[in-house]
Amino acid sequence: MENDHSSDYIFKAYVVNTAAYDAGDREASGAWLYFPTYGEAINEVMEQIGLPAGAPPGKYFIDDYVCRIDGMKPVLPMYCDFGELAMLAQGLSDLSLEDRDLLAAVQESPYRLTTLEQFREFPHNTEFFTLEPSIKRLDDLGWSYVAQHMDILLTPPLLDAIDPVPFGKHAMEEDKGCLTNYGYLAPPGDEWQHEQDARPAKKQAEKKPSIMERLEQSKKECAGQNKAQPHRGKSAPEL
Repeated sequence: MENDHSSDYIFKAYVVNTAAYDAGDREASGAWLYFPTYGEAINEVMEQIGLPAGAPPGKYFIDDYVCRIDGMKPVLPMYCDFGELAMLAQGLSDLSLEDRDLLAAVQESPYRLTTLEQFREFPHNTEFFTLEPSIKRLDDLGWSYVAQHMDILLTPPLLDAIDPVPFGKHAMEEDKGCLTNYGYLAPPGDEWQHEQDARPAKKQAEKKPSIMERLEQSKKECAGQNKAQPHRGKSAPEL
């Protein structure tokens, strides 16, 4: 049975019950799990292949993948935790349409992603590349280069005398760029942000207040309430 994400999946994995597969029951030992996924869908697949919910890797393995991103299938693991695959797929699913085209262009280029880590990190590195969708031919790139570097207005006779192709070749060498079906792709020179580089910033953004900070905040709130609602009798002790 296919889950609700079967129409818009990033990749799907054929999950196999290891013991049933080894016992020769290969036809009924597996089922497709679509990613991004969720807990209920995972439990349904586990039940379908005869395993309890929460079965650890080793009790099952992934016999095959179907991916909608070029070059991704070879880096996906045979043995893995479903949670890690779900996070990977969700990050790629959350990409904007422009960034999905960017990823498709990258996978057509010499800069194609070749490791699982790079696919996990791509959503945090969309600024690492620039994509010009309107430039898909060498002469388009040449005219763009001429327009950027010419300070004078070129008359039609001058434009007719220009061969844009050599300018396009020069621009490509200068940018270390390439032409793809999605446009002209070039790396801007920014550093690729690795997972360990992104974690401290995320932790800082999600940092919870310390006990002392909460006590101080509580003290301020109590003081404000005392001022707003004065009462007779013994005052509350300070924190």
